Amino acid sequence: MQLGGLVASAGINIGLAVIFYSLYSIFRKQRTNVNVYFPRYVLRQKNVFKTDRFKLASLVPSAGWIQRALQPSEEEIIASCGLDAAVLLRIFIFSMRFFAICTLIGVGILAPLNYTDNQVSHASQIGLLFDSLDLFTISNISNGSNRLWIHLAALYVISFSAYWLLHMEYKHVTQKRLEVLSTARPQPDQYTVLVRSIPRESQEESYSASIDRFFSQYHPHTYLSHQMVIRDWRVVRKKQTLESLVKEIERLKQIAPHERPTCRDGWLGLFGSKVDQLEFKSRKFEELFDDFREGQRELQNNGEAELPSAFVSFKSRWGAAMAAQTQQAENPMAWVTDWAPEPRDVYWPNLSIPLLLSKLYAIGVWVAVFAIILTFVIPVGLVQTIAQLENLRKWFPAIKIVLKIPGIKSVITGYLPSVLLSLLLYIVPSLMLFLSKVEGHVSRSTQEREAARKVFFFLVGNVFFISSLSGSLIDQLYAGFSEPKNIPNQLAIYVPRQSTFFITYILTTGWTGFSTEILQLGIFLLNFIKVRILGKTTFDETDTISLPYYRALPSVLLFILLGLMYAVLAPLLLPFLLIYLVFGYIVYRNQVLFVYEPSYETRTR
Repeated sequence: MQLGGLVASAGINIGLAVIFYSLYSIFRKQRTNVNVYFPRYVLRQKNVFKTDRFKLASLVPSAGWIQRALQPSEEEIIASCGLDAAVLLRIFIFSMRFFAICTLIGVGILAPLNYTDNQVSHASQIGLLFDSLDLFTISNISNGSNRLWIHLAALYVISFSAYWLLHMEYKHVTQKRLEVLSTARPQPDQYTVLVRSIPRESQEESYSASIDRFFSQYHPHTYLSHQMVIRDWRVVRKKQTLESLVKEIERLKQIAPHERPTCRDGWLGLFGSKVDQLEFKSRKFEELFDDFREGQRELQNNGEAELPSAFVSFKSRWGAAMAAQTQQAENPMAWVTDWAPEPRDVYWPNLSIPLLLSKLYAIGVWVAVFAIILTFVIPVGLVQTIAQLENLRKWFPAIKIVLKIPGIKSVITGYLPSVLLSLLLYIVPSLMLFLSKVEGHVSRSTQEREAARKVFFFLVGNVFFISSLSGSLIDQLYAGFSEPKNIPNQLAIYVPRQSTFFITYILTTGWTGFSTEILQLGIFLLNFIKVRILGKTTFDETDTISLPYYRALPSVLLFILLGLMYAVLAPLLLPFLLIYLVFGYIVYRNQVLFVYEPSYETRTR
């Protein structure tokens, strides 16, 4: 990629970022958008706006939201948003500190060292076309040059800086976790163990009797009680209907009596006398609630509805820890115990999956993951083809006419590949989350953690390796086969040249990507339809969303990996990465404070 492509990508992404951040600073000041940009405040019935009067300043972009996002302390974030959100922000803090050191070493020492070497004349003899940025990479160092010792020393300094900073971060997070556990009230899940694959001595014995007999015998001093997992979709549907009725009743209560709609109390609402809709819904709720409670009592007395899973409670946390962390039977697939998730963290449908079947599902899911990774190799390789101008001219001869238009060549080779790659990878996190649910995990936190792992493997395989090699090494593969001993030299020369593509990818995914994250364009449009078209002005808990760790964390880890790789090879990538981390830290502080409502907490035990 030539320097013009990088300049075009930087210009477009900076322009889009300025526009999106300006729009956000305006939209967040509008009262109709409070459900989009301050759902956590609305959920807690906090007043966002000091006055109802319209002010002209609300239509002027400002940077006050940055100061507001940076104002709360870490203790306030932990108290309000949970330890998980604070740990995510600590990852950004660690990365900023680490890559600040790398930037000082790389830009201040290694880049000038690379630029002042005379490898360009040697490279031109073997037909390599160097951009001005390639002069700052390690490929511009002559073979056997003593300057490589400085690169080796820099690598040691960077490595030991990472070890030291990681050690300090680990101590800090551990201390905060202990503080949270020591000050928080004991939670039921800390005394509870999830038991699966419960065997029975006979078909006449119920699962409940079996589990009571087992834990009374082997944990007599700590066993307290148990709650069986029961499956009956009729009761589940009634519960869902009750929840929707509660939301509808709360919405109707906020409407003045003379403006409240009416309905007919007959068949399908088409016949009968007209009644107040609030009274009709309240009466229907009472009837359905009595029916729901009766169904629950029937289930408790019906052993056939029991699943071979139960939540077992203990008198002490020590007793729960002993049961959760030890094997309970000779057969490792019977009496399988693990810590119980938080009540809000439980993914109930997967509790009905037999344990052995979930193991088979996991194997099938990982086969599917590797198949997806291999499937995406071809489109990612095609994206890299676009990034190389010589490949475009070779594979698409008709494009030579388009490339003659001023500026088009820079946009196509600089901006278009990173945009196509970002769009191509957008569906991957959601797909991996779906596969993690199919895998059979019984908690949402575990599903997101496994989805994040799969997404990271995908990004490493397709973005890191394929993007690093497809535009460089594959083009020179014939040289590697003919002279295998030159493969390290080929890697040293061509892999650093891909740094310009990764710079554009950081610009697109980070600088523009974070601005779209904070703008929440999709939710903004849905809110506009609800308020302006459907006339819905009330707010309920379903309007809140939780922080998508499976989407945010793998991207950050990928860029950390890129920074580690190119810190010595192509140090000019580091300033762009550092700015990316600063933007990410500010944006996610804002999001966890005002937008994302925690749906679980993994601080446990």
